[in-house]
Amino acid sequence: MFLINLIHFILDLAALALWINWRTYPQNTQRLAPPATLVGTLRRADPPLARRWHYLAGLGTLLVARVFLCRFIASAVFWTGILNAGVVSVVFRVEDLSQMFLYSLLSFGVVLWIFHLWMLLLSLVNPGVPEAAPFQHFARQHLGAVNNWPVFLKLILPLVGSTLLWWLISWPLTHWGFLPTRFTAMHRLEQALVIGIASYFVWKYLIAAVLLLHLVNSYVYFGNHGFWHYVNGVARLLLRPMAKIPMRVGKVDFAPVVALVLVLFLSHVAVDGLPLSKNYKIPGLVDLYARLPF
Repeated sequence: MFLINLIHFILDLAALALWINWRTYPQNTQRLAPPATLVGTLRRADPPLARRWHYLAGLGTLLVARVFLCRFIASAVFWTGILNAGVVSVVFRVEDLSQMFLYSLLSFGVVLWIFHLWMLLLSLVNPGVPEAAPFQHFARQHLGAVNNWPVFLKLILPLVGSTLLWWLISWPLTHWGFLPTRFTAMHRLEQALVIGIASYFVWKYLIAAVLLLHLVNSYVYFGNHGFWHYVNGVARLLLRPMAKIPMRVGKVDFAPVVALVLVLFLSHVAVDGLPLSKNYKIPGLVDLYARLPF
């Protein structure tokens, strides 16, 4: 089970890498930047190793190949494809080839949407240091015009975008029997709204990674690379709400640790709830989704 899920995760990352190369290929700085020397004006005699469509073709091939690879592996162990949408999971049968094709496509779609939500967060949290320019440019490449939207519109985009995407996807999933068929229009909209709210919590992984890297770099010197200046700048912005709370003891600053624990704990409670006793539990978004419709 764990092995197949790990393989799926690695393949999703590989597919995402192909997508990123396809999206950024026309804006490759080495291809578009003006030559710095006379030698730089000379045209290469050999053709480029890969053209833009190669990445897109590779992405499609990978998604198709994953179907047959996982069917082959799953034939030896009991496994079902599970698509995690934050507060609900959709199950796909391995023995049904059409379902596995759909699972492969939607699984990558979820990873791709999470990646764009991460880029949106990086666009919102801009430390404004010179070292941030390459990373902000990378986010701008994938966000396009959204990068220039007002902060308010960027903040509500995960809610609106995730709600709309799930509302659209739920129709074919219901038609094909992956979701219950007894849906009213209001029930479908309520479910989409809950999933839209839950989409904000995918930011916890990026926030946790930034805080952890900032914590490590605070005590281990990794050089003067711009990446670390950028990470530290983003972390300071994330820690700004806690700036007035004294958390430094001597030379040790506990703010990143406290913030990291709070982000992970509060995200878990918000999504999965918190049992306080055998008979009482603080409900989370998963419980709210299960109780729909109101």
